Amino acid sequence: MTAAIFGPVASARTAAPAWSAGSSYRPGDLVSYVGICYACLRAHLAQAGQEPPAAPALWRVFSGGETEVPATPTGLAAVPDGPTRIVVSWNQADRAERYELQADGSILSATSPFLHRNLAPGSSHSYRVRALNAAGLSPWSEAVVCASEKAPAPSR
Repeated sequence: MTAAIFGPVASARTAAPAWSAGSSYRPGDLVSYVGICYACLRAHLAQAGQEPPAAPALWRVFSGGETEVPATPTGLAAVPDGPTRIVVSWNQADRAERYELQADGSILSATSPFLHRNLAPGSSHSYRVRALNAAGLSPWSEAVVCASEKAPAPSR
């Protein structure tokens, strides 16, 4: 019998436990679902409807090559793009497969550059980014703050 190993030292040949609704999972945990091995991307409590093939934000097929968490993204920058938009960008991180951007406390899956839209004119917003792969999450980058441009004064 093969022992299950979780976290960054797991390999594709590792016997992973079956996915189960009601179980808590954390990044890097491996599960088996209909004969396929999946790696957890985000900590969560599994619920029906979040089976690995149906929840790509939570799971990805595990190939066995991911052994280290990604590096923290660098070069995070935010610049206003008019009164209702800010463009957020960062450098690619080593071993990253995806990125999460925290914008004003909300976490979303994002790519660089990211266009933050529908902002109030002259409003201030904070951002930080982290990288993900099947082995886990990088630490968050340092935060940056940016204000959208003020609305133009009405013409008289």
